[in-house]
Amino acid sequence: MPSAVPLDARRWLRWSACALAALCLAAGAVLSLRGLSGLPVYYFYAQDAGLLIAAALGLLLLSHLPDESGRRWQPSGRQIAAAVGVAALFAYAGTWLVMLRYPMSRDEVLAQFAAEYLQRGNLGWPIPASVRPLAKALMPVWTDGRIAQGYWVSDYLPVNSALRALAGHMGDTWLAGPILLVIGMGAMWSSARRIWPETPEPATVTLVLALTSAQLLVTAMTPYAMTAHFALNALWLACFLRGGRSGHTMAVAVGLLATGLHQFHFHVMFVAGFIVWAWLAGRRTTAIGYAAACVGYHIIWQYCFPHLMTAALGPTVTQPAPATSWIVAHIQRLRDLEPLSSIARFAAWQNVLLLPLAALGLTRWFPRHDRKLPIAFALQLSCAFAAATLVYQGFGYGYRYLSGVMPCILLLAAGGWMRLTDGGSRKLPRYLLPAAAGFALTVTLPVTIWQSHILLRPYADSFRTARAAPADIVLIDGRGGGFLQDIIRIDSRIQRPLLLDLAYVPDAELAQLCRQRRVMLFDHRQAHALGVMGSGVGDQPDYRERAARNRRAIARLHCDAPVPLHHGT
Repeated sequence: MPSAVPLDARRWLRWSACALAALCLAAGAVLSLRGLSGLPVYYFYAQDAGLLIAAALGLLLLSHLPDESGRRWQPSGRQIAAAVGVAALFAYAGTWLVMLRYPMSRDEVLAQFAAEYLQRGNLGWPIPASVRPLAKALMPVWTDGRIAQGYWVSDYLPVNSALRALAGHMGDTWLAGPILLVIGMGAMWSSARRIWPETPEPATVTLVLALTSAQLLVTAMTPYAMTAHFALNALWLACFLRGGRSGHTMAVAVGLLATGLHQFHFHVMFVAGFIVWAWLAGRRTTAIGYAAACVGYHIIWQYCFPHLMTAALGPTVTQPAPATSWIVAHIQRLRDLEPLSSIARFAAWQNVLLLPLAALGLTRWFPRHDRKLPIAFALQLSCAFAAATLVYQGFGYGYRYLSGVMPCILLLAAGGWMRLTDGGSRKLPRYLLPAAAGFALTVTLPVTIWQSHILLRPYADSFRTARAAPADIVLIDGRGGGFLQDIIRIDSRIQRPLLLDLAYVPDAELAQLCRQRRVMLFDHRQAHALGVMGSGVGDQPDYRERAARNRRAIARLHCDAPVPLHHGT
């Protein structure tokens, strides 16, 4: 009978299983003892807790793999390229089969909405004069800054939507995620080969862990900007490691795109670790150059781009939220220990080896006898900066706000693998990596895909039911239905029935619509019957007050007939 796994590897796998179980217990305890509610609680109990327990059991199973003699599994470059291609095709198929071509969250709606007007060569969506009084009700969130000038414009920066528009010119905006996934994977391979030129094993580990990350694969099926953050940050890192004038020039150019994806700060947090590293390693010119580039990005996206939009479309009435409001909200989350649930969610959606290996990588490359800081220090700093700002994500597949630092986490994991194998000399189970990949492909990925689909399907059904209503106008009362307000959107063109947020229809327009149009109502009763979760966004006090007032008005006007559920379901 083959000998067992060497003691150190077996112990490491078992400790890792215990760590995942402890994370699961800690997150559950915090959510319960703090009395937290909403989407984080739903995600943890309905999705992540079971995945974390399965991952812990999977690590225990891996610890019993036999130590077979022979060379460790090492796929060829052609096999790796084929696997990346299959992953891209899988993600593209998932846009239909899993996501139903339905942008569920408001972030996804805006990304697709902006892609459509950019694809037409516009900087905003012109509002037809016939519906201008209803403009706020037609697109109720994060597009109202230039309604007075006659345009709907996404409040987010444009590059993610521009990439989707470019994919639209290739035939389908939904190609963007799979293509960006391929770009990110190629860049990760390049970076790993530059860090470990003597052996392809770390690059293989990097790609296998990335290709079996449910978070990366499922997010690539959506319009979220996070796939682009992963891809462009990975590309930036490959250019940075290439070095020289051409490498750094390309990195600065990629950084300009990455900071404009949807929110400015994500890429800057990623780059900050490398700036600090370069300064401490004595590469002062490099550090100053990238710091200056970040200042330039800020000027371009926070000053020049808004001025361009003002020159083209007129002034905006949207005012950025003060930094103090973000700080207060973040301190509240830290006090409630809520980021634990975000970390637990991130862990649950990864290959079971990723975080245990990355934890090993955190201690792998600290300098000992030389004064030169290894590149791993930059990776560690970037992860630390991202971890320090674990903001509430709302909807998301895994914890999407760590997608931008996935290149760092993956390379740290490859470094952990090299430590575990002592640079390749120590024996490990021959099939440890493919077994972990098999667990991801047969357990983690199918479960997360099914969970994602069953959460999204009721919202898609609700949207299509409202769209199929025998009416000119469908008023959406978002109270009592979690994120029900998000089904209101303009998609492809303005078509009837118009979906209007009940809370934002002006009083005079409401009375006129009820007199002149066939109006129907869609609220939490239909939404719950279709499977939408309980109350959530849409239950803020000011929203409830406006919606309740208008609900009483349409009852008096006798135009509150409910949308029948047999249409469009």
